[in-house]
Amino acid sequence: MPVAGRLSALPAEVERALALTLREGAANVLRHSPDCRNFTVLQVADAASVRLEIRNDRAGSGGKVPGSGVDSLRARAAALGGELTVMRDAEAGTYTLIVIIPFPDDAHPQDALCGSL
Repeated sequence: MPVAGRLSALPAEVERALALTLREGAANVLRHSPDCRNFTVLQVADAASVRLEIRNDRAGSGGKVPGSGVDSLRARAAALGGELTVMRDAEAGTYTLIVIIPFPDDAHPQDALCGSL
């Protein structure tokens, strides 16, 4: 996947949460959407927060598994003052996972990350 934009250091706890979200999101595509043809990752930051969006075009069955990785990611985002949402469009067959995490008060990286992966 090509990377566009400029990458700069993010606060360690934010970077860790984003890395875990990306890893779990990619694993879920492989696990639950084997017919996926398009997998998109978009990460954008502004002065207050960073947003990571993972989308695939072949959403799986959507069955909820207790203790699932998404619940763990949601709790991790909430612990950092952020939120994680999941959107499933049955008609289009897409599944989108979005996490938004605010930067800590003492860290507001300008242009921390702009672009897409």
